[in-house]
Amino acid sequence: MKKLSVSAYLLLLFCITHPAVFAQPYMSPAGVSSGLFAWYDGKSFDNTTQKWNPRFGSTSLERFALATSPGLFAKEDHTAGYNKTVSMDRAGVRAKLLPDDVNASYTVFAVSRRYGYSYSGLPYKPVTWGFGGQSAYPGFLEGNGDEKNQFLNSVNRREDFNSVQALEYGWTISSLNFAYGYDQRNEPKVAALNGEFTQIDAGGILPFSNGWVYLGCNAAFPPGSGGGEHHDFAEFIVYNRKLSVEERHRVHTYLSLKYSIPLLIDPIIGSRVTLDGMTDLWDTTKGYNHHVIGIGRSSTASLDARLSYNGSYGPDPVLSTIAEEKSPVSSNESFLLIGDKGTYHDYANNDNTMAIPGGTRLKRVWRVQNHGVSDSIRLAIASGAVPGGAQSFDPCAPARLLISTDSTFSTYTAVKLIPAILYGTTTPPLFSSFQVKTKLPQGESYFTYAAINSPGTPAATEETTATTRYDACADNEGFHYFVDQQDRPVFAIKGLSAADLKLFKLKIAIRMLDHTPAVSNGSTRSAMMKRLLSVNTSGFALNTQPTIRYYYKPEELTETETAGGTGFWFKKEATADQTITDFSSDGILEPGTFTILTETKGTQNGTAYIEFSNLQSFSTFGYISSSSALPVKLIGFNAVPKKQSTHLTWQTSSELNASHFDIQRRTNSQNWQSIAEIKAAGTTTETIKYSYTDSNTSGSLTYYRLKMVDLDGSLNYSRIMSVSTEALNEISLFPNPASGNTIRLKFDSAPYTDPDHINFLDAQGTSVLKISKNLSTDLDISQLQPGHYTVVITMKNGEAMTRKLVLVR
Repeated sequence: MKKLSVSAYLLLLFCITHPAVFAQPYMSPAGVSSGLFAWYDGKSFDNTTQKWNPRFGSTSLERFALATSPGLFAKEDHTAGYNKTVSMDRAGVRAKLLPDDVNASYTVFAVSRRYGYSYSGLPYKPVTWGFGGQSAYPGFLEGNGDEKNQFLNSVNRREDFNSVQALEYGWTISSLNFAYGYDQRNEPKVAALNGEFTQIDAGGILPFSNGWVYLGCNAAFPPGSGGGEHHDFAEFIVYNRKLSVEERHRVHTYLSLKYSIPLLIDPIIGSRVTLDGMTDLWDTTKGYNHHVIGIGRSSTASLDARLSYNGSYGPDPVLSTIAEEKSPVSSNESFLLIGDKGTYHDYANNDNTMAIPGGTRLKRVWRVQNHGVSDSIRLAIASGAVPGGAQSFDPCAPARLLISTDSTFSTYTAVKLIPAILYGTTTPPLFSSFQVKTKLPQGESYFTYAAINSPGTPAATEETTATTRYDACADNEGFHYFVDQQDRPVFAIKGLSAADLKLFKLKIAIRMLDHTPAVSNGSTRSAMMKRLLSVNTSGFALNTQPTIRYYYKPEELTETETAGGTGFWFKKEATADQTITDFSSDGILEPGTFTILTETKGTQNGTAYIEFSNLQSFSTFGYISSSSALPVKLIGFNAVPKKQSTHLTWQTSSELNASHFDIQRRTNSQNWQSIAEIKAAGTTTETIKYSYTDSNTSGSLTYYRLKMVDLDGSLNYSRIMSVSTEALNEISLFPNPASGNTIRLKFDSAPYTDPDHINFLDAQGTSVLKISKNLSTDLDISQLQPGHYTVVITMKNGEAMTRKLVLVR
């Protein structure tokens, strides 16, 4: 065996004792780590010591501290995407942060805002952050009102920024790329504000004074002198090198998403929204480059953005994860951004709205770019900014969110907006915003707000859904709508008042099977639509005859129809967990056990529905189609478990232009898989026997079915059989062979002690005896004739298994 060297041994020992060093990615803003010298954010401020500690940096790095007193310096919660910020009320701070090295270069980023400035006529504007002695602080200034933001290059030289977009939000992202000292005076100094780059006079010199960095100061009032300024800081980052333009785009994007500060995006200027320098999170060529904000999560970029404001809160949307600061986006490296064209959207002004079928929508449209966010998200907006909104609480207001894949909204999905009550002291209570929980499509989409007198776009759900949530407001036709977890209507009912709905506690269950169940008795094939509806009234009897509306997809009906057959909608006392094989073993429903319904078909906002009227009771609703002629007349299909395999057998009494049998298998966690293809006889009136042994069994519960394919491509499915080789010795018939009139079930393990019913099939696969009571005692088989039987034992959990019984007398 080769021995480890001392160095290899030490490395192995270090890996064992310090696994996190290699398991954790290096944390840095937007993944830009090279040259990261100092990194401060609001979480690293210490309220007790009144010092702002670095989140990252050398051990000797100085903390920001009050230069003088008086002043207030505290960590606070501010509306910066639920991030901690540092509030400085008349309290400038400083730190000797930059080494006194005339050959050094730096890139600095700051997230800050200033407000409450009460002095005028000062020789210098307030400096948000800067460098140097008390006579001058070269750095960023912030103007008031319509004044432009500036960079103070020296005492009397200022560089203006064209953007005033930052003044709308208060918070700004400022940065500077520069060299230090006299020898580098001719190198360009590139400043940026919210993504807008400006080159500072190359001949200007930044007069540093021993590396001091100041925050919240100005020339007239030194740090901590109580000059009347109030500054907030969220983040301050220093690199000891000049970052490239691409790297600055990445850090700007990181700060923009984290603190909900829209960047100035202009394709001519070249601004980009990117965290890795390769993938653009926002397509700047589409024209929706105003108020671009977003949410998302990236471990490589050290980003966890859960809340964003598309402008000042109120007239502009608020985008967040459902639980806001409590829950991040579930998928790593996924982002969702929205932006608009900067148009005003006062719905009271007719010039800003336009008519659509059934209502009115805003002309203002927001574009969405979704990179992998599959979570439901929350959108909120001021009630007075939405068509159909109101300043008093009205749960039945017609306000809707419209979602479309095209900016003209030729087709759209409508979701009802819910009032968010913030003030409850008035009658009725006032509310300040609407909100909605929904999912936005992957890739590109658009949304806007509208007033539509309809419940929204119904959904024919693709997954099993259960709900008790309903809208107490009826639409113009009198329907109340039950909604799923995304607030989409999935079921409608009229003829019951809101008080009735509350009393009955209706529970709606929509079960989606993974296939269309079909069975055959040899001459008739019956298939049931894979969508089943169950309505439960919690034991209350109906005192009216309501109408229900049931949403489905037309292709589901097409898959169920049989050639030359007839179909009908039915209601049967059952549950949504049952399928056609639970109703009938041979595909024929017994008279008196179901009710054929008269339906009305229609579409609602593009979604197909079936409507049933004058109902006297609720239960399970579905659709069945039956055919009297089959290309293959299947008279038996059985699956018998062996110790290490499963033996499948089936028979046909006749075949007409039959092509082949496709044997399919699945487990509880898999879709159906084809495991073998057996050629059919073709056309014959003789009884043909087939068999196949599946040797690739896992021992767990396994399901089998036959797909019977005709030469013209048409197909049918057999009943589904389930077996478990693990349970081979766990359930048995005793005695076997049997010679008397009774037998017993013998169970060897707890999971198989709760059977629901037992079917006895003769050699042709026909059910000749079914027992569903007193299964734990002697089973009466006196009516059976001597012979060989297949016994199908079905448990209450739906699992079924087969056993062989020999009866001799």
